[in-house]
Amino acid sequence: MTKAKNTGLFVLLIIQAALIAYLYRPGQGAPPPATLLFSGLHPETVTSLTITDNMGKTISLAKIKQAWTVGPDGYPGDNGKIDNLIKRIAGLKSSRLVSRTKGSHSRLKVGDELFNRKIVLSGPGLKTAVTFFLGTAPSARTIYLRRAGEDDVYEVRGLSIWKLQTGKESWWQRKYVAVDPADLRSLTLTNHGEIDLQRDAKGDWRLTGTPADRKLDKNRVTKLLNTVCRISISGYEGKDFTPKDKAVATITYKTADKTFKLRIWPGDNKANKQIIKNSQSRFYARLEPYVLQDTLELKKSNLLLKLKEPPKEQPAAAKKKGGPAPAK
Repeated sequence: MTKAKNTGLFVLLIIQAALIAYLYRPGQGAPPPATLLFSGLHPETVTSLTITDNMGKTISLAKIKQAWTVGPDGYPGDNGKIDNLIKRIAGLKSSRLVSRTKGSHSRLKVGDELFNRKIVLSGPGLKTAVTFFLGTAPSARTIYLRRAGEDDVYEVRGLSIWKLQTGKESWWQRKYVAVDPADLRSLTLTNHGEIDLQRDAKGDWRLTGTPADRKLDKNRVTKLLNTVCRISISGYEGKDFTPKDKAVATITYKTADKTFKLRIWPGDNKANKQIIKNSQSRFYARLEPYVLQDTLELKKSNLLLKLKEPPKEQPAAAKKKGGPAPAK
């Protein structure tokens, strides 16, 4: 009896082991392959992007002649930042389906009315606009997403709410002057005088109006060029803005194919801003006064190496050192 019972338990154990091996055979526990959520979305066809937050505030970005603009006033947009966002959206994948019920949309904040972000992409190359909702974030690296017109909710990586702000300043192009110093043929600064730098055939800089024997301080010239050729701003003024005062300085840039000017107005230390205007832009911009403070105070002499002082004439007594002592 005991032998028959042990045999039965042994057979049951074998069956259980076989069942476990079948259920957990290779490939059965693996998640389904990740697929593109927006398979028909090609980044180069997108010319409009709108973002709406959970308070109803919307920011509109539009692509005009290969350049992105921000808001109805058409502020210059950060092309790289916006293009990268669209590429991330087009490449979104998800292998995890979180919910298939409409009742979960409000709880996960991906509903038509209750959401954290609503994103709409459109363009002449798209048959229909691509619309989707972003909700809560189950982890630091993932977020819930639902495509408009569908009940399915996915968990995705690659997007976050804090990178999808609706303030226009989040999408501005802040590089207001961006020219390679190596491309400059000349640079003229007019402040309380005029500093005219010209590049000669050898590629060396010369300061107009100085004697041939006076040499430039290359470190000071490099510092000046690095300051005025790469200017990032803190923001733009409105499209109808006009300065009350007169410009206190002008910088003229000349390369092989273009010439443009930057006008500079007096700095306001209380407001911590200074107004500038690039002739290539239709918008006045502002930046912290310290950025161009040294440039505004610069003189020709600051760019020249100091002349070596001639050796001082020694007293006659010093020349006769070692001679007989004077008679007492």
